[in-house]
Amino acid sequence: DAGSTWNLIMQGAAQLDPLTNGGTIASGDYAHVLWVNPTDPHMLFIGGYKLYLYMANSSNPANGTMVQVGSPFTLNFPYYLHENVHDIQAVFDTNLKFYVITDAGIYRSTDILTAQTNSTLPSFQAFYKGLVTGQFNSVSIQRFPSVKAQPDFEENPGDALDPYYGYIGGTGGNGMTYFSGSNNQVTQETNFLFGEVYNAEFSKILPDAAIFTAGSGGLYRVPNVKNADEGLIQVNVY
Repeated sequence: DAGSTWNLIMQGAAQLDPLTNGGTIASGDYAHVLWVNPTDPHMLFIGGYKLYLYMANSSNPANGTMVQVGSPFTLNFPYYLHENVHDIQAVFDTNLKFYVITDAGIYRSTDILTAQTNSTLPSFQAFYKGLVTGQFNSVSIQRFPSVKAQPDFEENPGDALDPYYGYIGGTGGNGMTYFSGSNNQVTQETNFLFGEVYNAEFSKILPDAAIFTAGSGGLYRVPNVKNADEGLIQVNVY
């Protein structure tokens, strides 16, 4: 009913949370997605540490069934689906094809729905061979264009500016990356640190400056992403 009525589907301890691995790792702020079947609004896919299918009752949406789809603990078996589901896409063909984006690449399945109907296990196939894939936890666009389109370099109302070509991103395992250029040519690429970087953000008041957080608990500042090194501001210890 367009969001007018809400119902609780499930509530419990952390061990029952579908966004965890069963009690020690929670992925709710890191990998989560909700996908609703456009041809069946009572069919929802919930992705967190694992992937779940929720079939709602048409008369009572809170009264439905939730089943796990795929498992990160069945390596070398067709049922294997890597943990941390970031996105779900579907292609409506003769058989509905699902594409699941995870930490370890893209997986495809053509039998999720038939498996549920037949009470069998679906199968997944790795779909990233030959594809250049990477994971970005965050992306920020450069706030200040470095070159103005007008020859006098004076700021006047209505002046056209060159597009924003600078980007930074916090990657999953490769630190923070800065790159600039156009859609078909990268003019500069610079990496900072290594490992997990979660949030990366350009400064809104200082051109080319940025701040980012690392999985190790460090908060870092870069005075100029084009030619300067990062500096540690603070370390959080848990």
